[in-house]
Amino acid sequence: MNCTNNYFFNTSYTFSSQGPCPQGDIGWGILIYGDFVTIRDNHLKDNSCGIYLIGSNGLVENNLIDGTNSINEGSGLRSEGNNSIFSGNTFISASSYFAYPGVFHVQFLNNDFDSFHLSGEENLISGNFFKGQAQIATSNAFGNRNYIINNTFNYSGSYIELGGSHNYVADNFVRTIFILRSEFSPATVVNNSIVGNDFLGGLYVSEANYTNILNNTINADYSGISLSYASYGTICNNFVFGASEAISLYQFTNAEICNNYLEAGGTGVQMIDSDYFSIFNNYIINNTVGINLES
Repeated sequence: MNCTNNYFFNTSYTFSSQGPCPQGDIGWGILIYGDFVTIRDNHLKDNSCGIYLIGSNGLVENNLIDGTNSINEGSGLRSEGNNSIFSGNTFISASSYFAYPGVFHVQFLNNDFDSFHLSGEENLISGNFFKGQAQIATSNAFGNRNYIINNTFNYSGSYIELGGSHNYVADNFVRTIFILRSEFSPATVVNNSIVGNDFLGGLYVSEANYTNILNNTINADYSGISLSYASYGTICNNFVFGASEAISLYQFTNAEICNNYLEAGGTGVQMIDSDYFSIFNNYIINNTVGINLES
């Protein structure tokens, strides 16, 4: 099935038990049930909601979703199928939602997203531009083995959030705070790698075990790299500038901090209520306190 090169304008604003969106049948510009569907080169303008694909192995590419009029989350794009590709789409005032139980083996390539919510496993998120808040794999039960590579998170609001385990986050630009944390306590998030990213708002890791933080550049006003309430972290070969605390650990055990360049202006390394750690081969310069160990 193909849906290509159409213009959709002003679909129903009607509120009823079946709509308008995101899971009802009323209000969508494009609503398709089926597998192996191609949705390409369409322009959707001021509809209640944009595209809803219910099926697997779909291709959604080069569509423009310009404005939606639904109060429901996920009104720009929604999909519940696996093994699909979303490529080159542009969203203006239209969010995207891939929700419980999540999607699997999906590729998100070179899209211009507004806000974005994804629960799923073994997905590739690469080359995208995010204007709004992004929450990726925040449901721990359905958020594993995602690859988040070479994206621009240009949101200047509160934070970008990642959950789940065995995720690989590399070569991204993140304007705001990036948070890796567990949805539940005690920590159920494990074995995430954060490598080669450029963070402007700092990196916060909470209740996440076995986290590798390597080769990142961080410019932040408060904490550069902060880890808390977990165990086993490797923090090596990072550059941290401008933060009041370049690296901060709170109630964290078994950490290795090595080969970092820390020019924060405040404290280079701060450890509070933390045990079993090694700090070696770091370059700590122009701070008010080099290393501060408490409790």
